[in-house]
Amino acid sequence: MDDKVDQGNCSVTISHRATSSNGHYNTIAIRHVTATVADNDTAAVTISESSGTVVSGAPGAGRTDSDTVVLATRPTGDVTIEVVSGLPTVATVSPATLAFATTTWSTAQRPLTPAWMTRWTRAIAV
Repeated sequence: MDDKVDQGNCSVTISHRATSSNGHYNTIAIRHVTATVADNDTAAVTISESSGTVVSGAPGAGRTDSDTVVLATRPTGDVTIEVVSGLPTVATVSPATLAFATTTWSTAQRPLTPAWMTRWTRAIAV
C-alpha cells in the first residue's frame, strides 16, 4: 500500500458475489479470500544538510547555518521533534522544537545553528 502513511501490514477479507442470467452461476457460493496488505511506508525523519562543514565566521559573529528536516511519511497525529545542540554551553539551536502535523509533514523546517560550528559538533535528537 503506497499512501505515505506508516500503518503496518494488515489482513483484508475479500468477498465475491456472482450474478448471471445463467441459473448455474447466479448467486452461487464463492469462497472468501484473506489477503495481507503490505505497507511499504516507514515512519522516519529526513535531515538534509545544507552544504557540509561550514566555517564562515568567528564564534559570536551572528552567522547561522541550517539543515532541512521533514518527515518521510504522513503521520496520523502531530509529531514534535526536539532539536538539541551537541555543545549547549557553546551554541544553541533555534527553534528548540519542530512541530509537524498531518497537513505539514512534508514541509521542510530549518533549525538554525551558529555557522562557525562544524557538523561534527552538531546533533539533532529525534
